[in-house]
Amino acid sequence: MTTEHQTTPEERAFERLLDEAFEKLPEAAHIILQEAHEFPHGFYMVSGYGGDLRKHEEAMEEMHAVGADLTDPECELLTKCWLGALSAAASVDPYDYEALTGHNVYRAHLHRYYRMFSRIVEEVVTELKVSEWNREMALRSERRGDNDVGPEDFDL
Repeated sequence: MTTEHQTTPEERAFERLLDEAFEKLPEAAHIILQEAHEFPHGFYMVSGYGGDLRKHEEAMEEMHAVGADLTDPECELLTKCWLGALSAAASVDPYDYEALTGHNVYRAHLHRYYRMFSRIVEEVVTELKVSEWNREMALRSERRGDNDVGPEDFDL
């Protein structure tokens, strides 16, 4: 027996968070969120569409490039978005092939959509933060005149 999907509180919270993010974030972050939505939406939420991996790889490259100038507060809000998507995913049964969310699309697909959205945004933000950390370590090393990383390089 198929049933209709009932939106969870976590899903509603994620939608509100995305609305807030689109109001507060610059165009570069909009691109990241839009691209993070498009591939998993087509892959999981559109029956019969398998997704174009080459297009997705190009979109990932674009997201990494446009994200390079995001500030720490902007990255923090993007982090909240990927954590919100993860929370929404956790609220949806990953094995529910009874409750429909669209034509031949079930809650299990919705769960996977949220998971992939989360992974995409997480990857972009993590790469930005790691690149920032690497630049900071290189500057500290350059100021000391050596190439070694020491305990003074870490804020403990």
